Amino acid sequence: MQNSSFRIIRTKSIGQIAADALSRPQRAIAFGSTSRGIFVKTSAKWMIFISNEAFIDPLTLTLSESPAELAEISKGDCVQIAPGQIIFPNIKLIIDTRSAAIWQPVPISKSPLPVTERQNQLASFVTQVLSTRQGSVYSQLLTAFLEMQDTSSGCPSDISKLQA
Repeated sequence: MQNSSFRIIRTKSIGQIAADALSRPQRAIAFGSTSRGIFVKTSAKWMIFISNEAFIDPLTLTLSESPAELAEISKGDCVQIAPGQIIFPNIKLIIDTRSAAIWQPVPISKSPLPVTERQNQLASFVTQVLSTRQGSVYSQLLTAFLEMQDTSSGCPSDISKLQA
């Protein structure tokens, strides 16, 4: 749907899930807006956030500029998705995603901490919170957490010991 009367905005980056969700032709709607961007809901029910902010996540599309036309989008406006393009017919705007860098979160490189170390860190955190938030509604819950015992400590770690 390339039309010379449409303004074309390039995309700097796009989250991997957003790129996948926008890879096939479909209809979508403008779902809402904030001062930082707009939400588009695809027919597959993915909620994509379009913004020119530096923040990026798997469902965010970051624009190379902040088009004034986005302020004219109303909730419920029709949006057309074509591979590499998001088309806003009501405001004659095309967002081109073809040259966008695909963003993916950095893979977790560390292995998880051992259970006892995780429990110790959590207990330390709870103790710190309790010392600064005495009398809060959640104090009793946090106190109960500190008193909890590992109920699985009496269970054998080897399942074969449970079989007769």
